Amino acid sequence: MAEAERAILATIAWRTQHAQILADTVRTGIAPYEEKFLKFQTTGYSGDLGGLEPLYIVRTGLCNIKGLMNSMPSAEVADFLLFSKEVAHHRCDQLTRKTRQLIKMITVIDMAGFSLFGGDKRFYQALGDSSKKSAEYYPQLLGKTVMINTPGFFRAVWGAFAVFMPKSALEKTAVCPATGTGLATTPDATSCPFLQRWCGAGGTGRVPDFLGGTMPCPEQLKPRAECSNALQKVTVNARSSASIEVEVPAGGFTAAWEVLVEDYGVGMSAILFP
Repeated sequence: MAEAERAILATIAWRTQHAQILADTVRTGIAPYEEKFLKFQTTGYSGDLGGLEPLYIVRTGLCNIKGLMNSMPSAEVADFLLFSKEVAHHRCDQLTRKTRQLIKMITVIDMAGFSLFGGDKRFYQALGDSSKKSAEYYPQLLGKTVMINTPGFFRAVWGAFAVFMPKSALEKTAVCPATGTGLATTPDATSCPFLQRWCGAGGTGRVPDFLGGTMPCPEQLKPRAECSNALQKVTVNARSSASIEVEVPAGGFTAAWEVLVEDYGVGMSAILFP
């Protein structure tokens, strides 16, 4: 009882302290620092499990974790990961009230294409910090984390990752046996128990194509280079320069740009040509 009381009081204090941020996040559906975070990460919602639990997907093989951590302070990454839980909580709360069942979110971690060297300790630390707070402030939000398309070196990655995570989150993690779901030669989603449940009565059309279904890939889960907010990547060697041309519509427009530097610093300038 004492621990439950402590957690409740801590949650009330946190929600009171961040009341305006939480209200804005629910109103807009956008968490703080989301725009910058999603320039490097391929994540988003895609359907639900049997018409109930929302499914949140992370395509780790398409994420640029090192670029993210080189462009955002760890505190901002942790804040985004935590405050984004408010969006998920709002979704689940609405479904709970509608169905009169306790609805929790399901996180799907797609590891297809993930490199052994693609991780970053700074990100794992930020994720661990936000997960520990989430376990306290949103104790009934996470129903299950499902790892799919796990590579042969998964145990090594998991060992480095798990030390930062709270025990409650690790206990809710499961590994789906399906691998190579995005390949044409692999059996469709109905061959995996978890994906079969995801299909439900709607069939494979409810599951994205990269997970063995037939649903076209949602915009937010496409490779970053194919998205409207894709970054233009330029490598500038020491003592050299590079140019990028951007067409600006004439008349009444304001040109703006953002430069994110992965390593070292650069000087820059802009020239307008009529």
